[in-house]
Amino acid sequence: MPDTAEQLAVHDVFDPKENIDASAKHLTQLIDKHKSDLKLALGAYNAGPATVDQAGGIPNIPETHEYVASILKKLAE
Repeated sequence: MPDTAEQLAVHDVFDPKENIDASAKHLTQLIDKHKSDLKLALGAYNAGPATVDQAGGIPNIPETHEYVASILKKLAE
């Protein structure tokens, strides 16, 4: 995550505003990269883009599957 923070120009990872702004920007980039496929974007947000690319989809990581399902469930409420 330090590399991601650096790529997104986060100067203070403990600054809530910077953290939220960078997270939103990062998620937007992932949604764009995965052509609005929210499942893949969320999988990449949780497991890392390279892991999703290597797996050719959501990787077989229980935490990632649970994260994606949890967020999609919250969005459906």
